[in-house]
Amino acid sequence: MLPMGDVDVVAYSFDSAGRWYIAGTQSDGKSRLWRTSCDLSSYEVLAEHPITDMQANPDGSEVYAISEQRVIVISTVVYNSIRVIANDNMYLGYTGLAYAAGNPDRLYVTANTWNGVFGFERIPYGTGWKTLGWVAGSQVSLPNNLLIKGIPYDSPEGLNKPTSIRYLAPYMYIRVDTGVTAWLPYSYQASKMYVNLGIPGTEGFTVTPDNYLYYRNGEDAVYRKPLNDPISDGELYAGGCGCGMNDNQICTANKGNLVNFVPTNGQVVMQDYNTQVDFRFLGLVSMPICDYGFTGHYG
Repeated sequence: MLPMGDVDVVAYSFDSAGRWYIAGTQSDGKSRLWRTSCDLSSYEVLAEHPITDMQANPDGSEVYAISEQRVIVISTVVYNSIRVIANDNMYLGYTGLAYAAGNPDRLYVTANTWNGVFGFERIPYGTGWKTLGWVAGSQVSLPNNLLIKGIPYDSPEGLNKPTSIRYLAPYMYIRVDTGVTAWLPYSYQASKMYVNLGIPGTEGFTVTPDNYLYYRNGEDAVYRKPLNDPISDGELYAGGCGCGMNDNQICTANKGNLVNFVPTNGQVVMQDYNTQVDFRFLGLVSMPICDYGFTGHYG
């Protein structure tokens, strides 16, 4: 699927044609963005930039990413072509990104240091983007009034160190210390809070168009719960059979994304970690609990 040799995968995404976009660092120490064909038979290098989070647009013409705490857009038409949407800002600390298709398109970006989410909007009939400013997280003025910063706690009114983010219209779903919070852009408080999920690390969740929240739980399981029922008990979706390399096992190693496979909407691709291999990608095949298989590809 990728070049031979060790590749440390950091982030991945899909377009509507089922092509994979994979960002990571190769054994030569260089950070690259690859695109593979849907059948994984071929690949191409799109850019050489360090990427910590990203999402491709549906037609695969652009990839939006966090690179060195900048918000950038990468053209997939011209090799290594990027435009900077927002430069690194030590007071904001950009970490996660979600693309929201629309007219015009928007990007929602977590500002980890600022305890909020910033928005950016494509300028109609152009290639540029404009800043929308704050779209989630309460605001307070510091004593010197030189900086507006979000309230640093997880509650309906505040966000504490938000990291990764997903978008499913009309809500942003934001990873925070206590779990995941659903926030309508520009609202003064969260609409729903999904707490005590047991998610390891700072990623480990996604939402799908069939209205489920999928999340990692502990070191060996993925659970899901309906988006409209935050207090419901989650149901086991994958794993739960110990950390290992069998077809019915997964390992989180306190990290790893869950990403919606766009062409099938409800299917989730899970990034798996183990001591024997750096990672593998897993997609569930529906079978009874602890007796199912995965379709998997090793990096």
